Parts: sequence; structure tokens; C-alpha cells
Amino acid sequence: MPVATLDTVRSLLIAAAVGLIVGLLSHAVGVVVILLGITFVAAGIVLTLTVIGAVIGIPLGLLGALAIALGAFGASSTTSGIVLGILAGLLTYTRLERRHTQPVH
Repeated sequence: MPVATLDTVRSLLIAAAVGLIVGLLSHAVGVVVILLGITFVAAGIVLTLTVIGAVIGIPLGLLGALAIALGAFGASSTTSGIVLGILAGLLTYTRLERRHTQPVH
């Protein structure tokens, strides 16, 4: 039975902390991203009313719509926060383990 080394335990703890933080932030920040998207859409509509502002207003409105969609995905349920947290934790763990297994040149 393999014994867990101190580096492996350290990597697991760091990966778990990163996953937890990313999961909680993605769930909480989703509402802020929606509000920011609504602000961008409103500013885009106001800027589009002028001929010169249409060059800036249309892309700003599209960026706001994209922010609303991404924020709704992040804040809609806890499932997206859990998935993002697991992915971030796994990525962190694999990066840390790869660093421990590669020899230093």
C-alpha cells in the first residue's frame, strides 16, 4: 500500500482550497457580472442614439449581452459553481504533482 508523501498531501490541500474558493466565487460573482452586463447594455443603447457613438455603443451592448449570459450561467445554480471548483482543483493538483515529479535541471 503506497504511503502518501508530504508533497502529495500538500498538493491535495492546496487543490481543495483552490477548488473551494473558485466554486464559491463563481456562484457569488455571477450576480455582479449580470449587473455589470445590464450597465453595459444601457450604456450601449445610450451611445447608439448618436451616429458617432454607434461605433462604440453596438459592441458595448453585445459585450453586455455576453456578460449577462455568462453571469446567468454562473449564478443560475450551484451546479456550475461545483463544476468550476472541481475543474480548478483538479487542474491545480495536476500542475503541482507535475512540478514535484519533474527533475530540476
